[in-house]
Amino acid sequence: MKREKRESGPPTEQVAALYNSEGQLLYETVYDGEKSFFVTLVQGKPRYLADVSIGDVIYQPALQEALKKGAIILPKAAKPYESVNILLDKVQAFIQKYLDVSPDYEVFAAHYILLSWVYDRLNTIPYLRFLGDFSTGKSRALNVVGGLCYKPIRMAGTVTAAPIYRLQGFWKGTLVIDEGDRKKSDEADEITKILNCGFEINNPVLRCDVNNPNDVEAHDVFGPKVLGSRQPFYDQALESRCLTEVMRETSRDDIPTILPPAFYEEQEDLREQLLYFRLTERDQIDLDLVSSVDFGQLIERRLRQAFSGFSILLANKPELLQKFKIFVYEYQRGLIEQREASVDGAIIAYLFERRDEIDKEVQSTISSADILESLKGRAGFSELTPAGVGRKLRALGIATKNVKVDGKVRRGIIWKRSDMEQLFRKYISESWMPSATTATTATTATENRQKVAEVAKVAVVAGSAPILNCVKCGAELQNGEFLVRDERPYCPGCAPQVGGSP
Repeated sequence: MKREKRESGPPTEQVAALYNSEGQLLYETVYDGEKSFFVTLVQGKPRYLADVSIGDVIYQPALQEALKKGAIILPKAAKPYESVNILLDKVQAFIQKYLDVSPDYEVFAAHYILLSWVYDRLNTIPYLRFLGDFSTGKSRALNVVGGLCYKPIRMAGTVTAAPIYRLQGFWKGTLVIDEGDRKKSDEADEITKILNCGFEINNPVLRCDVNNPNDVEAHDVFGPKVLGSRQPFYDQALESRCLTEVMRETSRDDIPTILPPAFYEEQEDLREQLLYFRLTERDQIDLDLVSSVDFGQLIERRLRQAFSGFSILLANKPELLQKFKIFVYEYQRGLIEQREASVDGAIIAYLFERRDEIDKEVQSTISSADILESLKGRAGFSELTPAGVGRKLRALGIATKNVKVDGKVRRGIIWKRSDMEQLFRKYISESWMPSATTATTATTATENRQKVAEVAKVAVVAGSAPILNCVKCGAELQNGEFLVRDERPYCPGCAPQVGGSP
């Protein structure tokens, strides 16, 4: 922020918060509806100041037009709470009272809210995303959940990038974007770039200054984000950074159609407690906990990275951590199924079907023309050409080479088994889900996949680290299969029959 030189005395500077040279939080800003103040804790009690003098500069709490108009929401004060667990319970009860989402998502949204208040101690943070058509509660979700996150910055999906750069860069709060749908043609879209770069620290968006093209601006867009959209993102990287809840029109009679005044009073009370949580807990966070939870090698690196921040809140809650791991497994399966329906997924599916033809051969005789022939007639693939398939293969990391087939030279792909298996796990649900064995040995893998909805969820655990424990016998569910019944994991020997009891 630009410093202002007064006619007499030291210069002044408006800031959203103040930190010392070691990055520790000194002061936060509160807003009572008319004036803003700094707040800090002195022996556990909130102390409010109109300004702070450090060195030769007088720092003042920011009072921008966006704050006055409600585009940024700040607490009015900092209010002590009983304990972190009780605060979490209050936040979850508030979500349940005013919003209809699945029980698991309700829990994780409550944890995300607390996580948003200390996000600047993390290296990565995922996004919450509410997906659904009109009248399914997306806007309500953004109000209920987004309104409790750290310094919510509320914007419509039609907003341009410029105000996001300015507001996010200054306030460093939570972007709450309604109807944030990105069209397929928007691969270079500014908002998409902000969302793709904003989940990781030290990953600014670079732009040239419009007034001076030789001057490059670096915009810090790292921070939590709560999004509402009517369709999945076309950008798969962005999809993997979202913790998504599919919304449906509620049938609950206890949820008010119009939010009453009590809602805003309760929300403000929780915001004040959450600010106190930030002031007391932010600088006490053990960063070693962020890497203490092992999701196993089956979960993609991007997802492990995105969800690692939850470790600081879940590491000491084994039961909730178990449920979160299951949630992440199911979430990845959904991502794989989406990729499977894409052009890239169709290409990988063709290679998957022909995998048994490759026996210790480095060079395959499969060509771009063969792949294209297999895709003919499928919706959305009519404009694909052999050259287009070649470009897709290169983007997937699959190299090609000239090879003789029946005396003719054609372009074949180089089959690297380890790379192919990695692509299969990323694009083919059959490769990621149980294949050779199942939890019920009397039926085939295909039959079990068809019965997933009936017998709950089946997943294969890969990797050497313990992932889950059977809730009945306590056995580690590692390098094998597990069944989930009523949101609890079992080993095959302990899993109750459908309709039975543990």
